[in-house]
Amino acid sequence: MLKKLPEKFVYVSKAITFKQLITKNTEILMKRIFTFAAIALLGLAAFSGCGKKSSSPSYSMHASIGGTAFNVTNVYAVITGSILSITGSSGTTSTATPPYFGITIYNYTSPTTYTVDSTATTPTVAGTYAPTSAPADMKAASSGSVVISSASTATISGTFSFKMTDGTVISGGTFTAKRL
Repeated sequence: MLKKLPEKFVYVSKAITFKQLITKNTEILMKRIFTFAAIALLGLAAFSGCGKKSSSPSYSMHASIGGTAFNVTNVYAVITGSILSITGSSGTTSTATPPYFGITIYNYTSPTTYTVDSTATTPTVAGTYAPTSAPADMKAASSGSVVISSASTATISGTFSFKMTDGTVISGGTFTAKRL
């Protein structure tokens, strides 16, 4: 059962009608919306400044793999202890989706050059290329190097080149990876 609303309300120590109360609340709300919109527009104008483009980072990995261009924008880097893993993939998540290229540095310390040593008992650098999801198609590096040129809390960048165990040459490799 609905209760009948009183005809008059007490608002700031004076009696007003229900219609006046709604009108007053609407006026207050409209002033707040207008103020918010004005502040938002001023903020947008202040921060859009001089036509400069956003400086959000661009993640990518490029190389020539056996003479074929490899270009992906899904590139991630993870440091776990002293192991740095970098993966460039055609997928859209941090899970590698073929074709993908992976670089692992087993004793990562800082930006410098790391070289594949196929005679070492403990691996130093590994490079892997998976053109398809079939394990038999995966290629591993027998020689080559990775140069980590910069590393921050947000990105890791560098260059690489490898010769794979099947003779495939990977050259002109560059990457900028999002650090996870």
